[in-house]
Amino acid sequence: MVVLVISDGRPTAGVRDGRTIINALTSENQLRNAIFAFGGGKTANRPLLDLLAYRNKGEAYISPSTDRINTDLPGFFDRVSDPILVDCNARFGRIDEKSVFPQ
Repeated sequence: MVVLVISDGRPTAGVRDGRTIINALTSENQLRNAIFAFGGGKTANRPLLDLLAYRNKGEAYISPSTDRINTDLPGFFDRVSDPILVDCNARFGRIDEKSVFPQ
C-alpha cells in the first residue's frame, strides 16, 4: 500500500516537533506502507517531508513555488502511481529442481 502526504510540513496545531511527528508516523506505520510526501513553496519544511518519506520507503518532492503546484502535483502522482516491487519472495512448494527449465 502507498500513503500520500500533501503538506507544507509546517505543523500549526497539536504536536509541532518535526522529529516527534516523523517518529510517531513511522512507529504507527505497522504495515510498512510506503509514504510519499509532496509539498510546495519556498517555506515548505523540506527536512521533515524528506525524512518522513525516507524512513518509510517513499520519496518526497517539493514544488519550488506555489504557482507550480497545480502542474507539479499531477506529475508527482504519475511518478508514484506505478511502484516497483522489491524484496519479493515466492514459494512453490516441493519442486524437483531437475525438472525446472531453464536451470
